[in-house]
Amino acid sequence: HDPALTAALVRLSPSVSPDEARRVVFTAYTTGRQLAAEWRMVRPATMQSFLIHVGARKAGYCFHYANELLLRLDALKLRTLELHWAECDPRDFDEHNVIAVTARGQPFEQGIVLDNWRHSGHLVWSPIKGDAPYRWEENQAELYNRLQHPRHYSRIIPRPEPERSPTPKRREE
Repeated sequence: HDPALTAALVRLSPSVSPDEARRVVFTAYTTGRQLAAEWRMVRPATMQSFLIHVGARKAGYCFHYANELLLRLDALKLRTLELHWAECDPRDFDEHNVIAVTARGQPFEQGIVLDNWRHSGHLVWSPIKGDAPYRWEENQAELYNRLQHPRHYSRIIPRPEPERSPTPKRREE
């Protein structure tokens, strides 16, 4: 899919498995394309956000993309790469969320950003430090919450139906 991204992931550390890097790249690219089709993404991505806000679309905010990518990458059971929830301008109206990947145990700042929202489902990647104008911060609590409660945060995983008490049937007299 993207030999340059695969190589960049492998260069994070001699301990990074090339096969694992290829699986991350494949998953990142296919997730973005699949979600863009499912959510009927428009360009620019900020227009999609407006459409969600006015009720014309159900999903496609940056955190929706980041969450679904996180869950799919986590399902790969990575051993040599580590996932991080990254935020720019947290708690601001234009907060942006992505997934960052580092070699296992490596500092967040040395990682690579994977952003499927910025170009409406087409993956954008960059070293965390070289992704101007964004200033990424790690949020470990958010990562933990999203991995511990995937049904709560996911736009894809179906939520269980609430249990209903059986209604007694009326007898016809």
